[in-house]
Amino acid sequence: MPDGQLGYGRLLPSEYVAIYKLRTQQASDDLDFIERHPILYRSHVNDRMFKRWAFIGARQVTGELAKPDKSYMQSDTDYRDCTIFDTDGNSWAATPEECIGLEASGVWDPEAMEKRIVDSFEGRINGIEVEDRGAPSSRSARRDCRHVG
Repeated sequence: MPDGQLGYGRLLPSEYVAIYKLRTQQASDDLDFIERHPILYRSHVNDRMFKRWAFIGARQVTGELAKPDKSYMQSDTDYRDCTIFDTDGNSWAATPEECIGLEASGVWDPEAMEKRIVDSFEGRINGIEVEDRGAPSSRSARRDCRHVG
């Protein structure tokens, strides 16, 4: 990652990546140790991650990680017009409040995700995340409601 430390994630059946709240100076392939850490994000990262990130093991996905991932889209012209999608192929109309805390529908570049992870650990607001996370009821409120969870 940009700060020289290593982060850890898990590829989910939905093709999302669960990013663990873990970073280390030395590489670890101890899957039990990694799995004991909470999840920071569940996001879609483009397939360049396979060339950039090292594969360290595989396990069956169970529990919370096996549940469908959800994301949202919000109209540019009417902030009240939102749709939530899940990775099982379902979608439904939603209010902006129902979208708060969900990932915006889209795909992260691996480098942008790495910066987002470092920003989280350093307590900084990530500019891309501010623009894309959670759909509040107005542009000014949007900036105040982004870091949910």
